[in-house]
Amino acid sequence: MSTQSAPSAPLEPATWQRMGVALVAVMFLIWPFLYAPAARTGGSQGAELVRDGRALMVGHPELRALAEGTGSFGAVVGSDWWGGARPEVALHRPVASALMGLGTLVVGEPYNPAQPGGGAIPFKLFSLALHAIAALLVVELGWRLFRKAPHAIAAGLLFVALPVHADVVLDAGGLALQLGAVFSLASLCVWFGGSADARGPGLAGAAGAAVLALFGALSHEVAFLVVPVIFVLEASRARAGSLAAALGGALGRAGLLAVPALALALAAGLRVAMGGGLLPSGDFVDPVANPLAAAGGLDRVLGGLRMAAAGLPAVLGFDPLASRIFGGSPDHSAAQVTALSAFAPANLLGLAALLGAVALTFALFPRCRTRGALFLAALVALVLGSNALFVLPEAFSTRLLLLPAALIALFAAPFFGRLGKPGLLGALVLALAGGAWLHGEARHWRTPTDLWRHVADHTARQSARAHTELGGLLLGELLHAMGKNSLERAVALAPGHVAAHALLAEAQAANFEGEAAAASMRRAVELSAERSGWRYDPRRDDIVPSPSLLLWRANQLEVVEGARSPEEHLEWLDSLLERGYDSPAVELYRARTLLDMGDEARAETALRRSLELLPTVENVRSLGRLLLNTGRAEEALALYREMAPRFEDRQNVEAELLLHQAGAELAVAPERALELATRILDEAKDLSAEQRFQANFVAAQALLDLPGDPVEVAHNKYRAADHLSVGLAGYREINEDTYFAMHSLGLLLFGQGRYDRAETVIRDVLGNREGASQRWMLGTILARTGRYADAVQQLELARAGLTRGAEPVSPELYMSASLERLAALEALADDKAAAEYAAALAEREFPEDTEVVARHLAAHGRAAEALEIARSRVSEQPRFATLMPALERAVVLDRDDSADPGNAALLAERSSLRLFLGNAAAALEDARASVDATPAGPDRGARLVFLAQAQAAMGATEDALATWQAAADDPQTPAQDMERVEREIAVLKALLGRS
Repeated sequence: MSTQSAPSAPLEPATWQRMGVALVAVMFLIWPFLYAPAARTGGSQGAELVRDGRALMVGHPELRALAEGTGSFGAVVGSDWWGGARPEVALHRPVASALMGLGTLVVGEPYNPAQPGGGAIPFKLFSLALHAIAALLVVELGWRLFRKAPHAIAAGLLFVALPVHADVVLDAGGLALQLGAVFSLASLCVWFGGSADARGPGLAGAAGAAVLALFGALSHEVAFLVVPVIFVLEASRARAGSLAAALGGALGRAGLLAVPALALALAAGLRVAMGGGLLPSGDFVDPVANPLAAAGGLDRVLGGLRMAAAGLPAVLGFDPLASRIFGGSPDHSAAQVTALSAFAPANLLGLAALLGAVALTFALFPRCRTRGALFLAALVALVLGSNALFVLPEAFSTRLLLLPAALIALFAAPFFGRLGKPGLLGALVLALAGGAWLHGEARHWRTPTDLWRHVADHTARQSARAHTELGGLLLGELLHAMGKNSLERAVALAPGHVAAHALLAEAQAANFEGEAAAASMRRAVELSAERSGWRYDPRRDDIVPSPSLLLWRANQLEVVEGARSPEEHLEWLDSLLERGYDSPAVELYRARTLLDMGDEARAETALRRSLELLPTVENVRSLGRLLLNTGRAEEALALYREMAPRFEDRQNVEAELLLHQAGAELAVAPERALELATRILDEAKDLSAEQRFQANFVAAQALLDLPGDPVEVAHNKYRAADHLSVGLAGYREINEDTYFAMHSLGLLLFGQGRYDRAETVIRDVLGNREGASQRWMLGTILARTGRYADAVQQLELARAGLTRGAEPVSPELYMSASLERLAALEALADDKAAAEYAAALAEREFPEDTEVVARHLAAHGRAAEALEIARSRVSEQPRFATLMPALERAVVLDRDDSADPGNAALLAERSSLRLFLGNAAAALEDARASVDATPAGPDRGARLVFLAQAQAAMGATEDALATWQAAADDPQTPAQDMERVEREIAVLKALLGRS
């Protein structure tokens, strides 16, 4: 008697097949992530971080503190995901934050966008790993739902390289979503881990799914979709009947769903308890990033359903919301995604598409149960991730399509799996095609500028946000004209965009359009006030750009930089009050403007009104300074004692009082100001970062104002630079004092020849406000370090900023910038520079231009031409009368050098003359040649002096000190020179902190 054999169990996907899926998942990402050959057009991501990844690593205070060794891993885990940069979306994602902290520990130093090195690699490796894990989990979930290996492998292959993944895997800021999606997929795998005909996972399976969902929800909000997705997929367990009946049956078995639901509730409670939330307040969402936030209820719901319908084709790379339909975009905002009325045709079309998809699912479910449930689950995830039920930070984000993409890949998998090997080959071909597209798309993510230029020019041409982002990045790269063009486009697309107007003002200021900049900044202030209904709301001061910061910048442009008269500025501030915007910042800047006008009584009234509205450190300090300056020290002390307890981290009343006393002493007794500032730093306990900065700032100013001999002055400059460095290192706020402190520090470092640090500081200053003197210093540094093309650009900006009307505002500085520019143009060998050089030599816009050309020619072996120019202009320009002897001597030296080249004495004299004419580089070349040609003896010591002078003029302070020391150590240096040599050594040692 024969026995019937039991049916064999279905075979799981083989390990090599799973690894093949993982390999496909990463093969098209390793190249653009880790390798960037110069020959490849556009390069690749290389070591760069872009978009949200850069924002996190550069702007997150806890992550930076951890990288600098001053913070803790625990502080990172407990911090807001955005580090406070987006208070309207305060999100605590502790598991995701822990992953970012781990990457920071691996890097070991703060991320520097200018020199990224390997700073991005750990985060990109995390992204690669999570992408591969997600693909393997899709395979596993496909196996557990279909129990057919080909279906599972096909699902993984279809998922790995969907175009929609670009926004997640190419930006380190997507790690939170990747992590949340991985935990969500793992939770689904555990839930559906039983046999195909099981009625549910059992308590152990539910608990496992709940734990994974908990970790997912502590990583990203996408994990909160786990419970509704599980509920819909439970319908696939029904063996017969309609979808409605299957959902009813799932509802009857939903008791165990309470376990993951409770886990998600716990996650929500933990996140809210940590000080954040799960969703932003609609009142504080930027209407440009999400126009639906400001729409009415039904308008927002129907608009959100339109976004959900657009998500279906967007998963496959066909984005109906983008200007370039195929390819998707990391930005969907402004005129690209609009807040249409509820029953607008586009909204009705989206609603019809969704209803049609749901109806089709109900119709096909009896024949394709698992696929029908997967498709319905994807629709549910899309609707819940839209604005239909609640306001999101952005109207639409392809990033949020990661989990729905997995469900759609699972839905499509059986169409390929049932064909066997040909079907799997077809899925592989699609994966390879998607991977090739992803590989090509990576070049746009190489730098933030590349990314947003691509978005603004191709995928979202009508997006105000894209043009704003691009404009801001171009400003950061000092491409002011290009940035201005982008920002003007942004303002045209979204006239109500506060950030676009504020950035446009900075671009106009950088182009020396003061009145236009002031008008744009006024508009930004007024739009910000209008968004709050012309009522001051202190919560809005946490939003970037802050209304108070905009008011500060308007005050800078109009009063400090002179775009408007104080009277005009005061009239505008009064108009804000008349319209109901009773802001403490408005009153503060009214007071400062009144003080500029000499009206102390009205200024005091304004300051006291500012305090009534909201005490801030600025208005307390301003009123205290006014009281001190009017001889009412007792009132100032009473003010500090009353107000200081209101600031939790500023309770040192005595230190606050001493700070203001020190500030008042600066103008009359710098010694006393230095004594008070030093006392504060030495004795006061628990100083706030701002108080410590102010004490160091006052000490630095006092040191620079102290009289003394050259050695004392040099030593005080070194100490002042040290005070400013320490003060700025611990206080990152941008205001008038920090701006002036950065400017002073840059000037001191420049004078010390510490060009590396000086360049960093000067670029920081320029990042906050345009300044011609900073452009001159930066251009000079670039020229003296061989970066001539960049130097020419900076020096041209400096010259433009140093001219007002018919003459330069600072002739000497204008001439220095012009001389450096001519030398840099001459050093460049390309044809364009040669043409510019010739044009510059012919330039005669101002009398100073003629003198610059004469000096330049005389210092470059063309003294006869220079002398001819001087003789033709000496009657018109009396300055040439004092220059004539130097030019005449230069003619003689040029002639003698031709007759006797390499003469050491002649070279030494010519070095001194060229230094006088303003060409330190040529002077250094002559001085070095003179020393090299001089044997040991009394002449060599004297010529070392010329070399030291030229080195100091070039900013090579260390080299100059060494040369002076060599002259002092040379026993044959003339005795009459030794006193000067020793004095210069003492001065340079003091300047470098060696005394």
